[in-house]
Amino acid sequence: MITIENLAESFEQYQQLENYNLGLNKLQLLRNEIASNWLNTSENNLKNNYSDTQGKLYKFLLKNNIKSEFLTKVEQAFVDEIVAMQYECVTPRDWEYLPNGWATKDFHIKGWDVESILQIRRQNFCELLKLLETSSPLTNSYSVHNTYIIYAYVLALAAHQKDRISILDWGGGIGNYYLISKILMPHLEIDYYCKELPVICKGGREVLPQVKFFDDEEDCFEQSYDLVLASSSLQYSEFWQQIAKKLAAVSRSYLYITRMPIVHRAASFVVVQRPYIYGYHTEYMGWFLNREEFLNYVINLQMKLVREFLIEERFVVHDAPEAGECRGFLFRPQMDSSKI
Repeated sequence: MITIENLAESFEQYQQLENYNLGLNKLQLLRNEIASNWLNTSENNLKNNYSDTQGKLYKFLLKNNIKSEFLTKVEQAFVDEIVAMQYECVTPRDWEYLPNGWATKDFHIKGWDVESILQIRRQNFCELLKLLETSSPLTNSYSVHNTYIIYAYVLALAAHQKDRISILDWGGGIGNYYLISKILMPHLEIDYYCKELPVICKGGREVLPQVKFFDDEEDCFEQSYDLVLASSSLQYSEFWQQIAKKLAAVSRSYLYITRMPIVHRAASFVVVQRPYIYGYHTEYMGWFLNREEFLNYVINLQMKLVREFLIEERFVVHDAPEAGECRGFLFRPQMDSSKI
């Protein structure tokens, strides 16, 4: 085996190699030894080592045909590992666990109030409008279709024996669920209210003037509603308990919290999502809530769980204590015994 200790003695020997095939194995060993030593050499000593015996051996290898040979399995595995590490350094993960939770300081996390989100929401809105003009399914996704059908059940409960209902959509984008509600129950009059961030509200008012958009949360809590909907939104509030309490307080009949990332064994934790694949040029933090913790809190708000729903979304987060799954939860006020 070649070692650094005998490199100096070996150098002259390798310089004399004329039969490359016979010396290939030795040259590969030499290459591995040089790489191993340089990787374990401090930056301060790299320059000196390059000028010394290791540098001469390296230059010798460059002049040999070994540079055209395939890497050995060990060398290729090492290179693959380095490439993977480099890729991870330059390409952030879609989901990442934040051990410091909401206290994480990262200037790269821009949040939801960005223009690119509005642009994608507008595109999705236009696609939904086209689908509504046909008898086709409302989506090409089985997962989303399941989500819509569950919502149809919730909407039917809220509208039972009513000609008109009011709905608060917490974090409802530019109002897609208003369109879905109207196509599901075309004869139902709906007073639709949507709480969103300012940039999203601006876009929503442009495409759906019949919907009331709130960019100030206090405004939407000045009245109560037959149905309060929070679809993939409550988890993005740092103080989710405060928001859940307010949503429950203005729910006359039903509170439907859905597409909530849930874990079953681990305590609730915080992640960062980088939704670049969806065209969102932003990053945002959110909760993965422990199911028992979440249910206990909402039920203690004098709410009764009517039904729990499986939502076909799964999230594997790097370094997280548990993979998350989406669920939906339909609640009603406990004092309202007239509802099923």
